[in-house]
Order: sequence, then structure tokens, then C-alpha cells
Amino acid sequence: LHPAISNWYIEGGNGYETLSEALANANAGDVIYYSRSADYTEVINGKTISKSLTIKNNGTGTVTLNGSKTKMFTVNSNSNFTLDNLILSNGGTAGGGFVSLSSGNLLLINSTLRDLSSTTAGGAITVAANCNLTIEGSKFENLSSSAHAPAISVSAASSTTIIKDSVFNNINCTSDYSVMEVSGNLTIERSNFTNIVGKYVSNWYGAIGAKTNLWVSECQFINLTGGYGSAIYYTGSGIINVSKSVFMNNKVYTGAIYMSSTPGDANINYNIFVNNTASSGAASVYKYASATRVNAYYNFWGNNSKPTTSQINNVGNASYWTIVELSANSDTLFAGSSNDIYVKFVATDGSANYTLDGLMPEYDFDLTASQGTIDSSVCVVD
Repeated sequence: LHPAISNWYIEGGNGYETLSEALANANAGDVIYYSRSADYTEVINGKTISKSLTIKNNGTGTVTLNGSKTKMFTVNSNSNFTLDNLILSNGGTAGGGFVSLSSGNLLLINSTLRDLSSTTAGGAITVAANCNLTIEGSKFENLSSSAHAPAISVSAASSTTIIKDSVFNNINCTSDYSVMEVSGNLTIERSNFTNIVGKYVSNWYGAIGAKTNLWVSECQFINLTGGYGSAIYYTGSGIINVSKSVFMNNKVYTGAIYMSSTPGDANINYNIFVNNTASSGAASVYKYASATRVNAYYNFWGNNSKPTTSQINNVGNASYWTIVELSANSDTLFAGSSNDIYVKFVATDGSANYTLDGLMPEYDFDLTASQGTIDSSVCVVD
């Protein structure tokens, strides 16, 4: 092997001291991996990926690739590029500071993209037409931008973005779309968006800008600040489905979810909206144009009361809502004894209740007793 100490290996081939050397010697389809127990840092920038490659960390040490404020990877030639179990930091200030996907597909697995200040749209990752971006189990943190979308910018409706089991935290943007702007189909599952700061004024758009079809499930949007749609700003005529998600402690100009156009089909169901505040209009769900195609049934609006226009601007879209029911083994609890209290979600139209078994996700509640009585209308999500 060359050199005497090899940090990187090409699967089935030789070892190399640096990732740059391994990239220079790799062939299409190769897997380049790090397998040592020691932590490793290398400055990587200006790399053009014109063949399908995987870079992964198989070792127990942490691998940090530092862009030194220069664009790190540009993917072209319809290549499939995978980054697995890596930290990318300090990328270029222009769009796609970590990865610019010009042609092909990018798979990001169990990786962290952090510490980036950008001045043009799509600070961390830019995606061109006819490309696919898949993100699994990864983190985007400590990003800032004076332009759109500090994390992700997808410029064409022909591209697809899928995000699963990921975290977006501590992101600051002084322009539209404080996390991502996606023109193509966008799916987000089991991911958390926390501590996102965007423009808190009218005519500025929220964390996720979606323009074609959007599916969001089992996500959390907590402590976001933004203009129209602090969490989600939808401006398409296709599908928007948002389910089993939590929208909590968001400060908005109007609507944690904001639909600026009439979607072909909009279903906002089985979500929790708690402690969202707005300076104008509804704090949780706002539909700007015709609301006839919006189904906002079976959401919990923070208490057991019917939702009001302070929460959703067209209450008729939420004629069924979710409440919390309490039950116990006994209605009376004596001093020195204990009793199990059960909390469950049920749906209601104000006159009859309906079971929601398996439809609402599990959440933790604080139950506050006053003068020996639990008030069932006071529900605080942990």
C-alpha cells in the first residue's frame, strides 16, 4: 500500500493518505471509505464528481471535510454521488457551498452539514433540473444566509427531493424560504425543524417553500419565526398533505402553514398546533385564495374548544377537530393513594366523538390540578 499510513481506501483496491488522492484514483462505481478510530479532518474543495462514487466513514472516528469557504463538490455527468457518515463544514459562500448537483443524484446519509454563511440562494445544496436529492438521518445546523434557502434550493419542477429522519436546527435567513425552496416534488418524513429565524414581515416566505407537490408526515416545527408560513409556504396547484406533525411556539406574520394559491388537493390532518402566534390573520393555518379544496379535519388546536379564526382563517375547513379525553380507574383519589390517568385523542364535531386509534401520534401532556380537580381543557404539549 502507498503511503505507509493509509487513511482512505478504495473498496477492493489500494489505500491513500488523503481523500483527495483517493478521489483522483477512483473509477466509476467505487466506494471510498475511512476506517480508522482516530478523528480525521481534511480541507476539501473544488472537487468535480463526474462519475458515480460513494464516500463514507466506516471507522469509529469522526471525519470532518472542511471547505475552507470554497465550494466543495460539483456533481455532473449524470453521476450518482453518496456521502455517508461525514461532517461537511465551512463550505463556499455561493449557492451549493457544500454540494452543487448539476446533473445526477445525491444521497446524503447520516451526515452533518454545518457552519456555513452564504450570500446566494441554496447555501448548502443546490439542485438543477432532472436531478434527485435524498437525505436520510442527517443534520443541517448553524447555517445563515442573506439570500433564499440557506439549506436547499431545487430550481426545477422536474427534480425530486426526499428527506427522512433528519434535523434542521439553528438556521438564520434574512430573505425568503428560511430553510429550503423546492420547485419539484418534496417529501419530508420524521424530521425536526427547530430554532429557525426568518423574516417576520408580510410578503416574506417561511421555512419550507414548496411549489409542486408536498407530503409532510410525523415532523416537528418548533420555535420558528417567519412571515407568510413560518413552517410551510405552499404556492402550487398540486397536492399538499401534512399529517401527524407538531407546530409549536412559532411566531408568524400569518399562518404556520400558508397556502398562497388554490391547491388541487390539500389535506392538513391529525396534527397538533400549540402556542403559535400571528401579528396578522390566523396563527396556524391560512389559505389566501379559495379554501374550498382544503381539508383541515382532525387537528388538535391546543385545547378542546372548536378552532377559531385566530387559528385557521376558514373555520369551515375544520368542522371536525381533535380533543383530549381523560379517564382513570377511579373518579376519586384519596390522600396517600395513587391512580392511573389515561389521556387519548378523539375526534369531535361538537356533538359526537369519534375514535382516532392509530391516527394521531403519541405526545406528552402536563396535567395541572387546581383545587383537587384536573381541568380537561388545559393541555400543554411537552
